[in-house]
Amino acid sequence: KARVLLPSMGLRPWLNFVYRRDQMIFKEEIIDEPLMDEVLFLNEVMVRDFADSQLLNEDLRLIVFNTTENEGLAGFVAERLSWAGFSVMGVGVADGQVEKCRLSYGFGSDKSYGWQVLTSLFECEQVEDTALADFEVEIYIGEGLAEMINYSGHVRTF
Repeated sequence: KARVLLPSMGLRPWLNFVYRRDQMIFKEEIIDEPLMDEVLFLNEVMVRDFADSQLLNEDLRLIVFNTTENEGLAGFVAERLSWAGFSVMGVGVADGQVEKCRLSYGFGSDKSYGWQVLTSLFECEQVEDTALADFEVEIYIGEGLAEMINYSGHVRTF
């Protein structure tokens, strides 16, 4: 298993890892229920173990808005962004039509690492908004993005 890490780590860090791995703590998490039933567990584990540390340490703040008729879409997207390490400050519903998505950003946001990640994830219209605080981004989700992520396939009906 350790040899798989060699190409991505480089020789010196890999040798250090192999030499010290008996001193490391390893923890195995088992998910034995459908993922949708393990949301609380995933909210803890995903941020703790898989979030991008650069995003966790950044001042970028996100607010996610749903402009579609799909209930819960903003919360769904916000939860996944949070798992990735973004600071999601809120979710809501917004009036107006957005075809796919729109990123509105305040001063400095477009120069951050998080902005680079957002723009690579969401190929959206980008609008600078002077009413937003520094390092604040609003994400407006439209019907096109909901279809692209197949949101209706993730929603449970009771």
